[in-house]
Amino acid sequence: MKTQHVEVAFVFHFPDGDREKNVFTFSPDTTRLLNTLDDGQAKVYRREWVDEDKRIAKWELLHEINNLPESFLVTDHNFMFTPNFDFYFTVDMKNEEFVIKSTATGKIYRRIPKSLYDTAVQGQKNNMRGVIQLVKQMILMNDHQIRVLT
Repeated sequence: MKTQHVEVAFVFHFPDGDREKNVFTFSPDTTRLLNTLDDGQAKVYRREWVDEDKRIAKWELLHEINNLPESFLVTDHNFMFTPNFDFYFTVDMKNEEFVIKSTATGKIYRRIPKSLYDTAVQGQKNNMRGVIQLVKQMILMNDHQIRVLT
């Protein structure tokens, strides 16, 4: 029988632990934490060390995002945010377009060219299922690249 070794990177208590459906995603360097909630909210935290040995951490709230399409959040895979959670994409149903927003400001950073998805979104204002399927084919690779799976 093989033995396995598990190393604890650090210990922390999470501030929103009383929520029933939290989905936690760490940035690649574990300095940030994304908490997507089941009510259309997402929160981005920054790790702060509590002790000199860097074994115990606390999370400081950086940004809170409200009114995200709840259907986008019901997943354990982060497809809405860049790896470091600086940007996220969402859909502007009124204008039938996808946009990338700054997590810090909530302002539109880029509009995704309609040529990438125009026929899939047209007429979908009241049909989130079709829009969600399309969104799941888009991946924010980093702050400057989006991958669209066709």
